[in-house]
Amino acid sequence: MEEQSEIINFILSIVLFLYYLYLLKGSELKVHVLWIYAMLCIICSNAATIVEGYVYYELFDYLEHGLYMVAGLLFFIGAFRLKTF
Repeated sequence: MEEQSEIINFILSIVLFLYYLYLLKGSELKVHVLWIYAMLCIICSNAATIVEGYVYYELFDYLEHGLYMVAGLLFFIGAFRLKTF
């Protein structure tokens, strides 16, 4: 069973991601593309949190935490590349 906070978190993450893309469009900031993929992983993990309340609880729970791990790695690699290059 889903909670309202999970749905609100999912909607806010999508809205803030779209706003972030809008800000990057008009900016001269050089943001690594891995950060965008990391944010997409976070959005997908939020979706997995909602879906796990309905079907295949363990599968979507593992998927949720795996996507958070991948997002963390992508943020780390993106930050490292931004600092070094």
